Amino acid sequence: MQPTKASTKYIYITSTGGCYKGGQTVEIMIETLNKTHWYFEGYFAQVNVGTDNTYNVGTFATFADDDYSKTQPCFNRNNSAVSQGKKAHFTSRKFKWTAPANLTGDVVLRATVVKNIETFWVDYKMPLMYNASCADGTPLGAAVIQDAGEKADTASKGAGLAAMLFVTAFTMFLAWALP
Repeated sequence: MQPTKASTKYIYITSTGGCYKGGQTVEIMIETLNKTHWYFEGYFAQVNVGTDNTYNVGTFATFADDDYSKTQPCFNRNNSAVSQGKKAHFTSRKFKWTAPANLTGDVVLRATVVKNIETFWVDYKMPLMYNASCADGTPLGAAVIQDAGEKADTASKGAGLAAMLFVTAFTMFLAWALP
C-alpha cells in the first residue's frame, strides 16, 4: 500500500498496519522531520469513524517506558484519546491504538500538534483503511504536516471537533507551560 501523504513537511505521522482489522493494535508515531532543529511540545489524537467528528472508536495505550504520554477520556470513553503528559520538547512520540473487535470500515486518526504557543496544527487527519485480511506489521507509510516555511494553522479551522481538539491540546499545553 502506498503511503498517505499530506502537502506539508514539518511533522509526520506514521502507522504500522497499512490497514487494520477488528481487534488489531496499530502503532502510531508523531515525529519531526528534522530532529536536530525541530520539536513539538504537545499533541492530542483520537480515531473517528469516517467523517463523523463526534464519535471516536478504539482505545489508546502508551508504551511502558513512556513517561511523557498519557491516555485521555474523550466523549465519556476511557482511553479513547492520547496526549502528552509532561512538559518537554519532543522530536517523536509513539503510542498504540486498538480497534474494537467488531469495527469494520475506514477510520481517521485526527490530531492536533502544538509546536509552541504560537505555532500549532489543528484537525490533522490520517486515514486508516479497513481490510478483514489485514496482516500485522505492514507499514502504512507517512502522512506529513506543515512545511517549515509555511504559515502554521491557526484556530481558523475551529469548528466542531477541530475546535475541541485544539482547545483541549492547547489548554493542556498552557497548564504546564505557564507558572
